[in-house]
Amino acid sequence: MLGGGHVDLTILGGHSSHSYINGTNMYFNYFYDLVDCAPEEEVTKYYLPIISIICEETLARGGSIVHHHGIGKARAPWARDEYGSSFHLVETLKNAFDPNGIMNRGTIIPVDPVA
Repeated sequence: MLGGGHVDLTILGGHSSHSYINGTNMYFNYFYDLVDCAPEEEVTKYYLPIISIICEETLARGGSIVHHHGIGKARAPWARDEYGSSFHLVETLKNAFDPNGIMNRGTIIPVDPVA
């Protein structure tokens, strides 16, 4: 059950792509049979609830949600948890170099969805 609707996951899996001395990078893949919304709504109804579970479980177990692809917009809501006490430094640098908040808006530093 995701996004208030029933989702039949037909494939749910992952694979490791890069391994290092301190851990392995995992990519999660999922496909579902039933999508009961318009294509424009699929991200908020299905993708974001699935990525939320993945990010929250990864961080809860001491993992990282960042790899060479970075945080991006989809994982920005968890950037503060990812970076911990250094998030203040990241945010301060972003504001210093981009005081108008126009460069890659919503990437790393989450924005209010209403803004």
